[in-house]
Amino acid sequence: MPTYKQVVNHVKKHVLWKEEYFERYYRLNPELVQKRLDKIYQAEDDLMVLISTQLFCFLQANGTLYFDGCYKTGKADNSLLCTNLALWSIELACDHFDIREERGHTTKFSEQGESWLTLFACNQFSLVPYCYPAIQRGFQSGVLKEIVPFYREQKLGILAMEIMARERGDTINWEAMQVRVDPVYLDFCQNILLSSDDELVRTGLITLCDKHLEWTDFHNSDKHCCLTGYEIQRQDLLLWPFEYQAVKNWRARQGLSTPMIEHPLMNSPMTTANCPDFSQWQRPEWFNPLVDFLAQRRPELAFLRHLFI
Repeated sequence: MPTYKQVVNHVKKHVLWKEEYFERYYRLNPELVQKRLDKIYQAEDDLMVLISTQLFCFLQANGTLYFDGCYKTGKADNSLLCTNLALWSIELACDHFDIREERGHTTKFSEQGESWLTLFACNQFSLVPYCYPAIQRGFQSGVLKEIVPFYREQKLGILAMEIMARERGDTINWEAMQVRVDPVYLDFCQNILLSSDDELVRTGLITLCDKHLEWTDFHNSDKHCCLTGYEIQRQDLLLWPFEYQAVKNWRARQGLSTPMIEHPLMNSPMTTANCPDFSQWQRPEWFNPLVDFLAQRRPELAFLRHLFI
């Protein structure tokens, strides 16, 4: 398992931006985004593929830029955070409502989990009521067979889906769906998530943070990558204990308090960088036209127009 210090060193060397990159990003970003949007608007099919490749490919840059500012200054850029959360929400909604024409391009289950947990870590649960019925339909139709590798145990997707299911009193039969499950994550959901035993919860959350370090993908090894179970993919999440914050926010919705824990990840500047204020967010000029286009293409997505007001 990588140590916290090793992750920090990786972040300093490979993730944080150099000053010249900032100028280039801010100069080119609007033009590049518009070019990608034009390709989406002209598409007749494979819409989800285009969304993933043309628009959300700059999410990594946006996310890293947000993380960069938090790490260097200890302050969060509300505009960047809100834009990122809105785009992750759109991507999840498009994926769960099966807007793509070719299933082979479905977002991986672990990536869905990563995005859901990031939303929960920022106390954003408003997307769940719209998507959860679609998620259930996906379970029933066997869509997991297409997005879950049969050869490795699932982690983040399990945690995210179990959180949504348990708020509704539902039980997910992973075995019946032939999904291999990491027992640590399933045990946490079944025995710790709703517990009022502070010591049990504290121990479980420390384990989740340990697993965060253990399954971090540095993108520099074929052995330690998403294909072999290293599900902490997004570089802006490497030092963000989003699992802890997601669980804490969800428990608060159930009227449960969550104890603080002692763990190296809790010393990261990202522990205080998860409070978006959408009332202060100015939507990018391209945002509303994109949402209108998606709603026209798939009426079930019309709710996206009002999701971040």
